[in-house]
Amino acid sequence: MLPPPGAPTAGLDAAADRMASCVTFRLPIYARAVPRPSAHADPFLAVADPTRRAILDQLRDGDAPVSQLAAAFDMTRPAVSRHLRVLRDARLVRERRGGDDGRQRIYQLTPGPLRDVARWADGYTVFWRDGLSRLKRHVEQRAPRTPKETRA
Repeated sequence: MLPPPGAPTAGLDAAADRMASCVTFRLPIYARAVPRPSAHADPFLAVADPTRRAILDQLRDGDAPVSQLAAAFDMTRPAVSRHLRVLRDARLVRERRGGDDGRQRIYQLTPGPLRDVARWADGYTVFWRDGLSRLKRHVEQRAPRTPKETRA
């Protein structure tokens, strides 16, 4: 048990006691914990990671066991399992037991939360289309005319 603040401690002289009572620790502002949203349970943050998007791409072709999903990546199987846990917590994939003995974990894509992401992204397609239209007009204005075009 620690002695109360200001009480002398055994083994330290009076100067050390005074110095110990004056020591305070301050963390620089960049070292303080800043609350950040977790990728768990948030489909938007879950799909922000390229590895998790690649896993979702694999599952578009159908259900797959962890071993098959992990074989496509240059990382450990536990690392792939952590990515799968994030996807599962965000409800983007579903896990079920399979195999002969029921010990294999089979993952399946659940498209519901992806619809929310797709709806949000659809709001930005107008910028993409407008950008392509502007690019087309720009290229057409800069393109040299062929002799056939100048006769018409």
